[in-house]
Amino acid sequence: MSLITKSLSVVALAVVASGASAEILVASSQSVFDALVADLGGSVSAQSFAGYNGFYASGVGGGSGDASWTASANGGLYADAGVFSTNNPDAALTFSFSSPNVFALGGNFFNTNIDFTTGPGLVKVVAGGVSFILSSSPSSFAGFVSTSGAISSISILPFGGAASGTYASTTSLSIGVIPAPGAVALLGMVALAGRRRR
Repeated sequence: MSLITKSLSVVALAVVASGASAEILVASSQSVFDALVADLGGSVSAQSFAGYNGFYASGVGGGSGDASWTASANGGLYADAGVFSTNNPDAALTFSFSSPNVFALGGNFFNTNIDFTTGPGLVKVVAGGVSFILSSSPSSFAGFVSTSGAISSISILPFGGAASGTYASTTSLSIGVIPAPGAVALLGMVALAGRRRR
């Protein structure tokens, strides 16, 4: 087991702060991600890709309501047997969201070879301006939870030399929705927490 894999299996939660009132929580397990969203008064909508098959031009959509998404990648997208992927190797797979109530995004992210077998190397996942690197495995999970505002996109990209020539892929997407009243209260709590005593 590599040092990176060992580190990822130990880390359950990382906190990345870019200011007193802006915070992204990064979870490396589905259960931690779900608990964070529930603690913020939200719910998680799970998206699988079992209904997708074949080639799609960039801009294909899915989900519904606040959990609606649009997927894009340079060269288009391709799906097979529940795996949603880029059509070109070394391209980023991006899911975009227009709802102001999406405060959390995550999923199982990995690299695949041209025949959809699991590819080697690392995967870089970016959401809310925060990056997380994980080992390529269908069971690898990365989740991002914002306490400061909506997250509009999540991108997956093969990372490092060992991942060269592979395709960014996912089998699931977890979308954390915090309804408007809860989101307003959350932002108010973050603003109070960011104030300093005098």
